[in-house]
Amino acid sequence: MCKEAKSVKECVIHKDKRMFLNTYKKQYLYFPLYILPFRRFRFIDRINIVINVCILRALMWWKFRREAFVKKIIWTFDPEQTFLIKQFGSSYETVYDCVDYHGGQLEKALIATCAHFFVNSHVLYRLHRKQRRDAILVPQGFRLSDFLSFSIKRRKNSKPIIGYVGGINNRLDYALLHNLVQRTPEYEYMFIGPIQTQGDKHFETTIQPQIDTLFSYANVHHVANVPKKDIPSIIERFDVAIIPYRADALYNRYSYPTKVFEYFYMGKPVVATPIDELKRYPRYVRIGATADEWMRQISNLFMSSWSDSYIHEQRRLASANSWEEKIHTIIRNIKKD
Repeated sequence: MCKEAKSVKECVIHKDKRMFLNTYKKQYLYFPLYILPFRRFRFIDRINIVINVCILRALMWWKFRREAFVKKIIWTFDPEQTFLIKQFGSSYETVYDCVDYHGGQLEKALIATCAHFFVNSHVLYRLHRKQRRDAILVPQGFRLSDFLSFSIKRRKNSKPIIGYVGGINNRLDYALLHNLVQRTPEYEYMFIGPIQTQGDKHFETTIQPQIDTLFSYANVHHVANVPKKDIPSIIERFDVAIIPYRADALYNRYSYPTKVFEYFYMGKPVVATPIDELKRYPRYVRIGATADEWMRQISNLFMSSWSDSYIHEQRRLASANSWEEKIHTIIRNIKKD
């Protein structure tokens, strides 16, 4: 089910009739439709969810009425969808693919009731195995197919380039970045990705001014919209790739950023804030909590060579964590039951 829900009014205005769309072979994408207005109210939103589940189940019955399925499965990443999942009834098995740290009662309830529970990092495995002894660790899920055609090219930049790919949002440690950028004018900094405003007042009053200040420095460059196919060639230009998440937030500390494997596949050394899962790769990811530590780590990387053996191992790690490897591992374990 696609999150891009539209109201009846929006569908009429834009003449958008998509609801059950054949996207690839036997993969279909359902676009929810908000029947009732005032969806900002929680109880209205829930009524709309129930209506959409009824519509979706009817469409699925009609489309697949001649199919004999061994299992019917709901696959979710988000504990917030627990209410939606319950509307499908007991004939569906739930797969909870835990890719982020959530915490809270909704996640505990989902972990307790789902038929299959998978986690994509050792950190999440340790955290959740206390509740589910049958939790299964699977690969991270990296879009390897978009990177396969790119070979490593050693290039010499006029100035060292420190690069970041991803959303520009409240996860980033702006105090660290401001300090680092101001103290290292000899480096160029590239930030590739959209500004994700979240649409709240806190972001507008606190985060957005920090972003504006960061992008105002002469040695900082921001490109908001880049096609996914161009990401590998952009990462190729980096001398050092970075993951500057705020380490004081548990959501960040217990995360497993997909971008680390994008960086790995392109053979780039990485500097990151203290993210627990990344500490498993000390040879390829240097950890620092302050601007001083980052400056030292980056300087050390520039003073040493990045060997071909490092790049070979980085590519092996990235390939082992592809989406294909992850999906095959999950399906294999579901079929066992």
